[in-house]
Amino acid sequence: MRHIIHRPMLSYFLAVMLAALCCLLCNCGVRYSGEAFKADTWPQTPAGKMLQAVLAPNAGVDAIKGLGRVKIRQDGQQDTFRALWIGRQPDQFRLEVLADTGQPIVSFASDGQRFYLLSYSENRLYSRQVSEDSLRRIISIDMTVADLLNLLSGRLPLQQDGYVSLDEGEAAGPMLIVEEKARKRIETIFLDASRDTVREFERRERNGDLLFRAVFEKNGETEGFQLPVSMTIYGDDGAEIQITVERCWVNPVLTQDQFILDAS
Repeated sequence: MRHIIHRPMLSYFLAVMLAALCCLLCNCGVRYSGEAFKADTWPQTPAGKMLQAVLAPNAGVDAIKGLGRVKIRQDGQQDTFRALWIGRQPDQFRLEVLADTGQPIVSFASDGQRFYLLSYSENRLYSRQVSEDSLRRIISIDMTVADLLNLLSGRLPLQQDGYVSLDEGEAAGPMLIVEEKARKRIETIFLDASRDTVREFERRERNGDLLFRAVFEKNGETEGFQLPVSMTIYGDDGAEIQITVERCWVNPVLTQDQFILDAS
């Protein structure tokens, strides 16, 4: 069935995005113990080896380009639209919301330093410095632009050092539990029974509060890499974003100026 962009819903989504950019302008918990790791010095233990095996396959995905559909649910509203996105490690990303004609309606981008939102109908540009909550102001999910880029690239948005432990308790597959050193957050990687495919990725505060959960419903091979074809990201207040990838390109040539928006 062909998905139609419902104009009132899309208008609501754009209004939320614009309001968010205007706004931008204007203890006790569970502790996990495990082996310390850094990205280049993996502990030679079952947990360390498994984490390395999970992260290694898509380490070569440095840039992506994708075309697909995005469904956003938040504040009792639901929007569905076609989108085109590009991204380059570590934190450059651009997404364009497309009309039925294929023309962009609105774009948002980050070049790693500044966050941009451009409304083509108003020919109006909003811009400010990137912050940790920049993306939360748009989609109401507590994640960063770099987190979203990594998930779309089939990479897990882990810190570069922390502690990792292995939990074999789930029948569906083992869990790798990572405690970040810097931010004191807990990240859980849910694997399937084969131990080499990630089913879910979850990040929580040390007190147990959910930041976001990414569920990989379907993966597919693109140029030798396993990338998400269908993925849903959940926030802590009922917000969710579902991304269905129709086409994807790995390591396209991208330039810095593609992540800088202007109204000209």
